[in-house]
Amino acid sequence: MANNNRLCYDTGKLAMKSLLKDTFKLAEQLLQLEQDNATMPRHDVGTLSSQLSLELPQHGATQDQVFAKMSAVLRATPQTSSPRFLNQLFGGRQNYAAAADMLTALVNVSMYTYKAAGAQILVEQQLVQHMAKFAGFTNAEGIICPGGSMANFVGMMMGRDRANPSFREHGSDGRQHTFYVSDQSHYSVDKAAAMLGVGRANVRKISSDNRGRMNADDLAKVIETDIANGCVPCAVIATCGTTVLGAFDPLKQIASVCRKHDIWLHADGAFGGPALLHRQHRDLLDGIEYADSLTWDAHKVMGVPLTCSMLLCQHQGKLSKSVQQDAEYLFQVDHEDLNPGLRSIQCGRRNDAFKLWAAWQALGDNGWHQRLEQQFKLATFAADYIEQSPNFELCQRPDYLTICFKVYGVDVVELCEQLHVSGEALIGHANVRGDQVMRLVAVNPEISTSDLQRLFENIVAKQTSIISA
Repeated sequence: MANNNRLCYDTGKLAMKSLLKDTFKLAEQLLQLEQDNATMPRHDVGTLSSQLSLELPQHGATQDQVFAKMSAVLRATPQTSSPRFLNQLFGGRQNYAAAADMLTALVNVSMYTYKAAGAQILVEQQLVQHMAKFAGFTNAEGIICPGGSMANFVGMMMGRDRANPSFREHGSDGRQHTFYVSDQSHYSVDKAAAMLGVGRANVRKISSDNRGRMNADDLAKVIETDIANGCVPCAVIATCGTTVLGAFDPLKQIASVCRKHDIWLHADGAFGGPALLHRQHRDLLDGIEYADSLTWDAHKVMGVPLTCSMLLCQHQGKLSKSVQQDAEYLFQVDHEDLNPGLRSIQCGRRNDAFKLWAAWQALGDNGWHQRLEQQFKLATFAADYIEQSPNFELCQRPDYLTICFKVYGVDVVELCEQLHVSGEALIGHANVRGDQVMRLVAVNPEISTSDLQRLFENIVAKQTSIISA
């Protein structure tokens, strides 16, 4: 019986080695597509569904057949490291992080206890403490979450629980609880308010200035009115890097309002948090040290594979207090610090720390600064080009890595669609002060200025075609 078990084990290892060979072969083919800078035309959904044979079979296929199907699906998937991909707040690839992410799947541990994950828990702890220093958090705790939306949710939950300590156990006591955010904030705030039992209608949208930053004076007035009416303010969510204009709310002014009324301040730095790694542009988050909690995505500007979102809390023990739920069958040994499941919404939790740690090992603090420096240079080049072109109008000089601009004489929604259909560019549009504009995101440092120039030339060609039609 022992020999049979050993044979199965050895056969399994040989099969995995064979799969790895085919995996790396397919990976090299995908990298070659990126290098060739091939167009990425949009596929018709109906045609694509029939071509890919996505139905799940009754009987398993051979290795060659499985890889042929995987190859077809991957080739029909947008290449987010292509210089033609400029659509989201993520793009490009940090190579060491990608390599570590592949290995993470082989090790396949769950990040709830030191007993189950071993050294990976220490890796996450190092990241929490190191990243907290950049935010000026001197007594921090934290957890890596599956996306900025979940990190914002937990940050808001800590605010709710400090404002009303009985809410966690007993729910609402009948008073109206409220959150505060700018009218340019991320939609995850509304979703979180609903899930936290506060309600979407109790998210106060504070006006923003012409650059997209929250108006702190209006914030103070709305909070004072709510308190006078018997409301319970739970948290202010300051946006550090809005999704459209890349605006940063004035943290010092907002923090002053929060301290006056003893309200939790959560900073949504999902997009803008990495600016803390740049020696000059970290000033965009001036006052971050006054925040109670911070969301910081590594899978956006830092190029770490999705998802990898750090939630940092300024106050040791607050995160655990809001989240902790004991489970004797799981948390059996070791100190609480070594069991991050006690600080996580999730039980089973993917290891998203190792890939970020590997990238940091390769780059160091200085390497992150240099990466950001290149991204800022690309944003500046794009803004300069737009300002000098007779075909475009820059909405405003970018503070960060999003560049919004008008294209004269055309509907930008149609223009973006045509660029997508032709495969020349995957780029988005947005509403800025009542106008539909194009939004270019300069987060991939591997893109060259010549890539951006070609993009603008393609836009002009499409613009001319639309006007002439």
